[in-house]
Amino acid sequence: MSHCVVLNKLESVLIIGDSRYALSKNEVLLLECLYLRAGDVISHDELLTTCWPDRVVSPTSLPVAIKHIRDVFRKITRSEVIKTYKNEGYSYQKDSVLIIIDDGSTEKESHSAAYTRKEKPDIPIKLVGLQILSHLNSTFFIAIMMVIIIIFFMVGGNDIVSFIDSDTNSVIITNVTTKMNGPTAGLPKVKNSMIFKDDFGLVIICDQSECKQQ
Repeated sequence: MSHCVVLNKLESVLIIGDSRYALSKNEVLLLECLYLRAGDVISHDELLTTCWPDRVVSPTSLPVAIKHIRDVFRKITRSEVIKTYKNEGYSYQKDSVLIIIDDGSTEKESHSAAYTRKEKPDIPIKLVGLQILSHLNSTFFIAIMMVIIIIFFMVGGNDIVSFIDSDTNSVIITNVTTKMNGPTAGLPKVKNSMIFKDDFGLVIICDQSECKQQ
């Protein structure tokens, strides 16, 4: 096999070197069908059904199309590329001319990828990092609170109570049942946080990013 051509199905042309030879849509289907089954004898009826779908064609349509394809191949070879089998059909000869079939799928995929990139711009890495960090901080915060509450239950001799400081909007959790000078006496004035205090004097303040002992 010494020659190679490109069958462009999208443009209905047979490309030989720098030259382009126009084919009809039916001739493109015909050449593709014969080439993909190279070496097989395909009957007239099968070729007509496959390459002229849903159409009533004249008896001369198939031989005329075969002749046109042969004329194009004679630009590069004198060998018989498509052989006629009388009263049987036609066969594309193996090891004659290599055909690369271009159905335009590569171009379509390229356009599709470009459209996807245009419609869905990349999310900034920095923004993604901040979102992940925020999620981890919240998870860490919740885990710490649960651990501290469990510790209160384990070591506290009194019942645990909780209430909201109306001045700071902070949640106070404590097992100190005797509250001198008001329920928030001795506690730091920290807004929008969660404050834990036990009867040993331990005070832990948690916000959405960290927990720290006072």
